[in-house]
Amino acid sequence: MTVPLIHTAGDLDEFSNEGSWDCLLLLSNSALTNIDQKIAAEIHHYQKLDRAALHGIHLIPSAYAPGNRIVFGCLAPLAQESDAQSELLKLAKKMLRRAMQAGAQRPCLQVCMPQCA
Repeated sequence: MTVPLIHTAGDLDEFSNEGSWDCLLLLSNSALTNIDQKIAAEIHHYQKLDRAALHGIHLIPSAYAPGNRIVFGCLAPLAQESDAQSELLKLAKKMLRRAMQAGAQRPCLQVCMPQCA
């Protein structure tokens, strides 16, 4: 069994300049906290077209994301802080599955939550 390549970065520009990422997995809250303004504008535009995109996981075309696509995961408010890690992990796994269904082979993950700022 091989271990997948894991790359960490402080901001989205580092993902754009290194590697051959073909999809951005973007995990955030409904307020789109700490997200690049250009990408946030694309997500807002998409949410105006599809109100269901305010919750759950959605594939969104993007001129600014690696591979020109975002798998956006909107995390609902958590009841307890102890739930946070478990819920983030569950949502990230679902987002990865969705990216793979869309044909992505090298997605990168960005978590943009108030507590991650």
